[in-house]
Amino acid sequence: MEMEPVQLRSLLTMQIGVLGTVDAPANVIVDPTLVRLLVREGISNAVDHGRSNAPIKLIAEVLKDAQPNSPASYSLHISIINFKKVASSRLTAAECKNLFNRKKETAQSCSSLTRR
Repeated sequence: MEMEPVQLRSLLTMQIGVLGTVDAPANVIVDPTLVRLLVREGISNAVDHGRSNAPIKLIAEVLKDAQPNSPASYSLHISIINFKKVASSRLTAAECKNLFNRKKETAQSCSSLTRR
């Protein structure tokens, strides 16, 4: 993971293009490759599972971590918002919390859920 200064608002605006809008801080220190990957996947999901032609909104916030002994005292929180299709369901809080968990057992449980 390569952390570096990034013009976040510009990066997110390039990712979303004409599909929506961005509300984000101008500059942050993040891994730009990881941010691009996560946002690209999130936008793809928003397009696939959202209503046709519904605008997508990206909101990014820098949040102070609750754990005082954490090596990183701040984290980047990105929300990707759109209108969902009528028949789709929301993720549970536990699913959201573990969505990008890199532990092996979590990855296996997520892959088994998507094979229905």
